[in-house]
Amino acid sequence: MSRFAAVLKKDVLVNKKNLLIPYIIMAVFYILMTAIILSQASKMNFEFDDMYVSFNEPSAAASYIGNIFLLALPGFLSVIFTLLLAQSALNEDLRRNCELFHRSQPISIWKRTISKFIVAVAGNWVFLIVLGIVNLIISAIILTQFVPFHIGKALVGFIQAFIGFAKFNLIVGSIAFFCSAIFKDKALLKGLAILVGVHVFLGILELFLNISIPSPLSYLGKLLQDTSVTINSNLNHNLKTFILDRWQSLILNSKVLIQLVFSAVMYAAGTLIYKNREVK
Repeated sequence: MSRFAAVLKKDVLVNKKNLLIPYIIMAVFYILMTAIILSQASKMNFEFDDMYVSFNEPSAAASYIGNIFLLALPGFLSVIFTLLLAQSALNEDLRRNCELFHRSQPISIWKRTISKFIVAVAGNWVFLIVLGIVNLIISAIILTQFVPFHIGKALVGFIQAFIGFAKFNLIVGSIAFFCSAIFKDKALLKGLAILVGVHVFLGILELFLNISIPSPLSYLGKLLQDTSVTINSNLNHNLKTFILDRWQSLILNSKVLIQLVFSAVMYAAGTLIYKNREVK
C-alpha cells in the first residue's frame, strides 16, 4: 500500500462515524419505501426508451423531475456533513493529540491535506451516488402506480441533481477547509462571522460614501448560484429544451471553471497556512 493510500485510509477511518451518519438517517427514512417495493414489485410498468424521445409525455417529465426532487433530502444532508468534516479537517489530528506524530511521517504535507479534503468532500459524493441509485428504485415504485416509468429521463434527472449538489459541496467544502487552517475551533462559524462583519462594514461605507464596493459575501452567493433557467421561464418549453438548458447551466459554461479554480485556491491557501502553522 502506498503512503498516500495509507493516509487516505486513516482519514476515512477517523471520520467513519460522520461519513456513516447520513446513510443511517436515510436508511431509517427508506424502511417504509422498502416495504412498498416488496409489495408493489409485480405492478411495475417500465418503458425503456432513448433519453430524448417522447419528451412531451407527462410520464417522462414525472420520471425526470421526480428524481431531481428525491435527491433533495440526501443532498441537504451531504451539504451539512461536508461542512462538518471540512471545518475540522485540519484540526482533527490536533484534537487527538497526534498532529506532531503525523507531521513527522515521510509524506508531504500536500498529500496529507488532499487526503483530508477528499474524505470531507468526495466522501459525501459517494453518499449521493448510493442514494441516487436507491432513489431510482423508489421513483419507479411510486410513479408506476400512476404512469409509465422512463428510466432514461430518471437517470438524467439524478445525474443533473448530483452534479448540482457536488458542485455546491465542493465550493462550501473548500471554504470550510480553508477556515479550518485559520481557526482551530468552530472554524466555519468564525469564518462566516468575519464575512458578515466585512459585508456590513462595506455596506456602511457604501451608504456614507455613495459608492459601490464589491462584497466578498455577495460574490460567494453568486458563485454558489448556477446560471440556470428558472422554472417560470421554461413553462412554455418542452422537456428536452429544459434538460439541455440545465446541462448548459450546470457544466457547459465558463462559470464552472471559475468555481473549480476558486475551490483549488481555497484548498491551496488552506494547505499553505496549515503548513506554516505552529505545531504544539
